[in-house]
Amino acid sequence: MIDHLYSDFLKDPSQYSLSQSYWRELWQKISDQDRSRFGWQQPWFQPLPPKLEQGNPIFSAFSPLLRRGIRVIQHEPTSQTLEIQAWPDSFGGPITDPESIKELVIACALSDLAVEVAMDLMQPWVANRSIAFRAQES
Repeated sequence: MIDHLYSDFLKDPSQYSLSQSYWRELWQKISDQDRSRFGWQQPWFQPLPPKLEQGNPIFSAFSPLLRRGIRVIQHEPTSQTLEIQAWPDSFGGPITDPESIKELVIACALSDLAVEVAMDLMQPWVANRSIAFRAQES
């Protein structure tokens, strides 16, 4: 069974804040050596004012050295199953533009299992390793 965390985060400002803190704490579990070596900065995007916060992004980070970013979009759970999607994107131009930022986007309902998948994607991305995206139908 899935253990959803802060499932009312869009309705409850205290849960929203706790959710943001949770993602920041997860970020600290990623190799400090990799974060330092590649100059990762967190947050990448400044948080929106409380009345506009919609979970996009709930967390962000950026490495100017790698020209890579991470953006986590959190949504409320809609089922008792794992809800997570991830895809590559670009910011500041098309993905073919060498000046654009290559972005790892993770969209999920925050849960114990979603966190495991997110960390499995974020750790190699932060370390400048490639990650594989496979299409999977539910």
